[in-house]
Amino acid sequence: MSATRVKCAIIGSGNIGSDLMIKVMRTSKNLAMGAMIGIDPASDGLARAARLGVPVSHEGIDGLRRMPEYKDIRVVFDATSAKAHVHNDALLRADGKKVIDLTPAAVGPFTIPVINGEATPSSAPRSASSMPRSSPRSPRNPPGRARAPISTSSPRPRRRRSRSSAAPSAARR
Repeated sequence: MSATRVKCAIIGSGNIGSDLMIKVMRTSKNLAMGAMIGIDPASDGLARAARLGVPVSHEGIDGLRRMPEYKDIRVVFDATSAKAHVHNDALLRADGKKVIDLTPAAVGPFTIPVINGEATPSSAPRSASSMPRSSPRSPRNPPGRARAPISTSSPRPRRRRSRSSAAPSAARR
């Protein structure tokens, strides 16, 4: 671990951004909160961040870029919308910031460190079937310990007895 933690900002003070802020503050050994950004001054997420001592702005990406803390921020998590992310991504990258897309915008490489450990080119197929799978006989699953395939189907729904098949009651006669 490095002696100093990397400062990060979160754009989007809703549930996703607020949850990420709490996780960064409580569990991250490598990241430190530098700012929480939103667009609603009455946002619960911005209020919580302010109570926790995190610098906040309700002026969106422009407010972040005007903050004195901005110069020290190296990583920005974008938990806004796909449309807003396209705009935010261009501005932040031009300023030399590493942008982590938490939106459905699909801009930039896909990274799932616990699966592939590296970024996948954005032109790569985006389906789950294109993700690398571990072999059933990998070092973690030696012969004789192969796991059964995981079923993706949901359990069969319980059949409900219809009223019409029940005997008529005295009240309905």
